[in-house]
Amino acid sequence: MTSSLSHEELEKQLRELQTQVDSLNLLYRSVVDNSLDAILLTIPDGRILAANKAATTLFQRSEQEIIEGGRAALVDVTDPRLREALSSRQLTGRFFGEINFKRVDGSIFPAEVSTSIFKDPAGQQLSSMIIRDISERKKAEQALKHSEELLRYIIDNASSSVAVLDRDMRYVYVSRKYLADFNIDAKNIIGKNHYELMPDLSDKFRDIHRRALAGEVLHNDRETFTRGDGSRVWSQWSCLPWYEADGSTGGIIIYIEIITKKILVEEALRESEQNYRTLFREMHNGFAQHEIICDRHGKPVDYRFLEVNPAFERLTGLKAEEIIGKTAHEIMPDLEPYWIDTYGKVALTGEPFLFERYSEPLGKHFEITAFCPKHGQFACIFSDVSERKNSEQEKERLQTQLQHSQKLESVGQLAGGVAHDFNNMLGVILGHAELMKKSVDKNSPINSDLDQIIAAGERSVKLTRQLLAFARRQTVKPETTDLNDAVDSMLKMLRRLIGENIDLVWRPKSGLWPVRIDASQLDQLMANLCVNSRDAIHNVGQIIIETDMKSFRNDDKLRPQELAAGDYVTISVHDNGCGMNAEVQSRIFEPFYTTKKLGEGTGLGLATVYGIVKQNGGFINVSSESGKGTAMTIFLPRDFAVLEPKTSELESVTKKRGNETILLVEDEPALLKMTSTALERLGYRILAAATPGEAFELLSSSNDTIHLLITDVIMPEMNGRKLSLELKKIRPELKVLYMSGYTDDVIADHGVLDRDLNFIEKPFTHNELSMIVRKVLDEETILKMPCR
Repeated sequence: MTSSLSHEELEKQLRELQTQVDSLNLLYRSVVDNSLDAILLTIPDGRILAANKAATTLFQRSEQEIIEGGRAALVDVTDPRLREALSSRQLTGRFFGEINFKRVDGSIFPAEVSTSIFKDPAGQQLSSMIIRDISERKKAEQALKHSEELLRYIIDNASSSVAVLDRDMRYVYVSRKYLADFNIDAKNIIGKNHYELMPDLSDKFRDIHRRALAGEVLHNDRETFTRGDGSRVWSQWSCLPWYEADGSTGGIIIYIEIITKKILVEEALRESEQNYRTLFREMHNGFAQHEIICDRHGKPVDYRFLEVNPAFERLTGLKAEEIIGKTAHEIMPDLEPYWIDTYGKVALTGEPFLFERYSEPLGKHFEITAFCPKHGQFACIFSDVSERKNSEQEKERLQTQLQHSQKLESVGQLAGGVAHDFNNMLGVILGHAELMKKSVDKNSPINSDLDQIIAAGERSVKLTRQLLAFARRQTVKPETTDLNDAVDSMLKMLRRLIGENIDLVWRPKSGLWPVRIDASQLDQLMANLCVNSRDAIHNVGQIIIETDMKSFRNDDKLRPQELAAGDYVTISVHDNGCGMNAEVQSRIFEPFYTTKKLGEGTGLGLATVYGIVKQNGGFINVSSESGKGTAMTIFLPRDFAVLEPKTSELESVTKKRGNETILLVEDEPALLKMTSTALERLGYRILAAATPGEAFELLSSSNDTIHLLITDVIMPEMNGRKLSLELKKIRPELKVLYMSGYTDDVIADHGVLDRDLNFIEKPFTHNELSMIVRKVLDEETILKMPCR
């Protein structure tokens, strides 16, 4: 059936269709214009037919400007991807990808493009381009990439071993240290399963991983485990979950730090600390740590005790509980500034200091090493060197004694050399003066001159004998003596010596032990001590002489070091004079040392005392203080011989002349002549010999009895002792009298005569000579002419 529509109906349908098309176009345009993406309608040759609002916004151009500029004005023609995009669309009719575009200001931005070719109803080929600005997405991707790289760098270079694993325990990231610590090959580790790499991992750690995946955070500060190579190490670890963006657990992160070295160091430190504490407790050296205390100007003024060891307590006598926390001045109020100054420098400069010092409060010598453990503090390691210092001081004392002894020896040699010749000369002078005096009328003025000569000679004799006494070369013959009796007999002489303005007090000890000493030496000793005390008293004063007895054992602390253990008799001379300082005391026994004015003393008085005391095996102790006086105490060994009453051996000599024959031997011609003359005037027959050889000739050629040999001791060819022994082989009955001003130990041991010898000391007077010659000739007693 055929139907036909009227013209009106056709037009009506056409209008309806047009309306529908317009509606569709409006809808299409509305959709395009409201799209967030830029949309372009183009012809394949690059011309643009239309652009939506998003395109004008994106390219910062109006639609007309976009249409007029064409595709070339919008696309970054330098983008290498552009050619690929066009080629792909030409071949397939579509393209989806990223290329760069440019805005009106020339700025380039990345975009995601979707384009396709289609035909319109008229059959014209068109293309659509949907462009989305992905600048922010690219920035986000770049930031993400940077974050991932940073994360990878941090993990890779972490000081700890780090491993990031997913929920299936596959590796996502690992640090290089993790690979090194567990000896894992880095190749293809990402994606590998943790348990496949460590199949022997204990159930304990597998459970830890499960708990971390369940959301727990676990850690352990110290644990051992065995690595794949079998080595056992110490570690501290943490295991915690990491999360996806949606909050779900993505896997776990394992942090592991191998602390084996740290543990070993800690154990070494613990052991070192233990060793230090053991050393601190057991060391023989004292140790103390302190902090320095400064005033507001930074000057050290005190220090505080922080720590001390047991040796410190033992060496100082100070207890830790009594001094820790206290200052030095609280403990030792009289502490010398030296200590604070020295320690302050160490604490503030950090420079160590090694020194020795005597601590007055503790009464000990210490060797100290001070160092600075931290600024403002100092520590000391010290030892008590008192014994060594005392030994050194004793060594110095002995060295001084040795030097003094050497000085004595030198002076003794000098004195001996001088005394021999000098006494011979004095003998000649004094002898001839006596001979002249006997020949001159008593009223002659020459007598006064002769008296002056004799007095000067006797003073010279005294000086020579003082030198010999100091040097312990004075020829003496000690005898058992009661000091009380001896001093008592001297008191009258001593009082005259010191003068009336000084009171002399005598305090003898009853029952005093005897001593062995030469009587003339005792006279010298007491006279010199009293004169010394007298000179120390400027006006009125007092001198006290007293005797006592002392016994010392080897372990007796009061025993002077110079004395052996045993019994001693002491005689002391005290005065209340001016006293002496330490410097003067150290030199008082030096020969020729004197504090008196020129011409008032020879400096030999106390030197003589010293020599006499030493020659008799004794010791002299001096105690003195400036302005308070002096006490000199002499210790002499006790003599255990029986003390017998004594009378002068020469007092009974009344006959001073004789006619016996005497062999006189003297190597000094003048003295030989003078002595011969003196003896001849006494009636003796003299055979004079200038040498031992002449003496042998005279004795051998004489048939007469020779009653006595008088011989000098020191002679060039042969000494007197040997001469007498040789002559007695020829004449056994020959008596011998030795004469000398210096025996040089020929007939005496250090000046002490042998008991079986007769002796007269040069120079002698005619009277002394006549008495001892007569006594030797008349009796068997061995004689020694006392010194004047």
